[in-house]
Amino acid sequence: MSFEDFIEISEIELEVIKCKDIENLNDDKCIKRLNLTKKEFHIILKSARKKCATSVLENKLTKIKKEDDITLEDVPTTLCTFRCATCGRIYIINYFKEVITCPNCNSKKIMNNKDAGFCK
Repeated sequence: MSFEDFIEISEIELEVIKCKDIENLNDDKCIKRLNLTKKEFHIILKSARKKCATSVLENKLTKIKKEDDITLEDVPTTLCTFRCATCGRIYIINYFKEVITCPNCNSKKIMNNKDAGFCK
């Protein structure tokens, strides 16, 4: 099977689908549980539903994308790429929900997208 035979779905997309479509919670409860904004929730839900439907209708396998595998193209609005000024590690975090410290060395000396040169 080639790479094109897979549909990749992120862990957060799975959580949104589970909360909304399996547990049948209303939007506000899902948003609160997952600590998302309303806009983020609806963007992720739409993406997850499309991926699930495509997987079923086109008979493709679903691959769960771990958070460590997330790239800039996959990033919702509150995720940001940071570079540690101490050890150089590049990582993506949700800057509204997580402490902005390096997951590798716990340094608080970090650079955002612009400072690290990711934005051009």
